[in-house]
Amino acid sequence: MEASYSARPSHVLRRAVGPLARLWITAVAYDRPCQGYELGFNLGPHVGDSPAKVLANRQRVAELIGADLSLGRPARIAWMDQVHGDRVALADSAATPQADALLLQRSDLGASCADAAAVMVADCLPLVLASDDGALVAAVHAGRRGAMAAIAAKTVAQMVARGAKASAIHAFIGPHICGKCYEVPADLAAQAAKLSPQASSRTRQDTPAIDLEALVRSQLLEAGLPSANIASEQVCTFENKSYFSYRRNCHTGRFALLIAPIGHAETNP
Repeated sequence: MEASYSARPSHVLRRAVGPLARLWITAVAYDRPCQGYELGFNLGPHVGDSPAKVLANRQRVAELIGADLSLGRPARIAWMDQVHGDRVALADSAATPQADALLLQRSDLGASCADAAAVMVADCLPLVLASDDGALVAAVHAGRRGAMAAIAAKTVAQMVARGAKASAIHAFIGPHICGKCYEVPADLAAQAAKLSPQASSRTRQDTPAIDLEALVRSQLLEAGLPSANIASEQVCTFENKSYFSYRRNCHTGRFALLIAPIGHAETNP
């Protein structure tokens, strides 16, 4: 018999991203220790897990966010088919675009307008962004390839093109594999170091590594975000078993960061 899971509020972390956006971070295992996606709260439909279970897990998250936002219904969540690229797409709860960043604008009204945008990871760096007025939020998947293709800076540029000021954008970096654990071939480490010297790292075994957070942070600063506007959970997914990690167990699930503008319910009844 398949185990039942409940997305209890105590197992979902909540964070503020700027004054008018809220973030949710899902943990791996609600009822048992993590031993792969079979025993965790997996939100990824592409890892071989039961489709019905994944759908139920996503519904529980939607209900939780809907309650937190006082929507009177489950939140409409925009997901994406993440492909390790640099494409930024508009959030739409009725579509799943191939992209690695979703941009949600509060003025984009319509039957399929999303209440929240999601990014799924299991070692890659999840980034969320929010304008100071909450009019624009974004969820970004910054794995090695996306980070090296400047997906973070390109998402900021899209937000600026839609009216946000870079100096008034807030960023939050979620749990991801840290620079002490993300071992890579020497040539890849050298490529990352050329993009940002701060991205160069060494593992505890003194082998070449990449510090994804340092790389993304440097791009955000270069894009115009103040250092004070960039926050981080500072948790390594490889070391912390509260989160799925592909490096630790390649047969694993995906956790998510979900961001929504506060007050979106009033503009999207």
